[in-house]
Amino acid sequence: MSLQESKNSAGINQKSNISKPNLTNTGLDTHPIIIPESSESKLIFNVLPGKPVQETLYIKEYRIMGNYMEALYDREYVSSMKRSPDHLIFLTALIHIQKMAYVYVCHRFGFTYEPNGVEQAKFWPTKIQVEMNQLVRKNSGLIQKVWFSEIRERYENAYIMDIQSDNEGIIKMSVEMPFFIIGNSSNE
Repeated sequence: MSLQESKNSAGINQKSNISKPNLTNTGLDTHPIIIPESSESKLIFNVLPGKPVQETLYIKEYRIMGNYMEALYDREYVSSMKRSPDHLIFLTALIHIQKMAYVYVCHRFGFTYEPNGVEQAKFWPTKIQVEMNQLVRKNSGLIQKVWFSEIRERYENAYIMDIQSDNEGIIKMSVEMPFFIIGNSSNE
């Protein structure tokens, strides 16, 4: 039997002779799926020795609507560098895209998203483009918006998708995100 490409109901390219989990509909849902969250995403680095910079995102909620997702969060910035303005670091936003992709893929593949549970997938952001025309200075009530492209299968349990992200209309990113499924779907 030939391996012909086909799209399943969730918009994932798959080989016709490979069975996949029953995936969630990704059409434009009229009601968002609300996922309450109370986790932190933290980045600590230094540009100069002994002068750490730290940023923490305090995630409050995720909302998924079809191939669109948004996160509501607050942030805290601490720097030992002189005259370093309090601002959202684009690397923190990139790390959060990876987490948002994880939450989204759990939803799409029928996994239960458990922040402290067993990992279900692994992600590697590649081909990253960042556009930032000014600094995001806001500390509370921020929204990160993410649009996910069609998921394409590379080989068994290995996929890739393209992601567009927007933080407060200021930090915009395009990311190619390969990922691997390592867990078992609740639909299998």
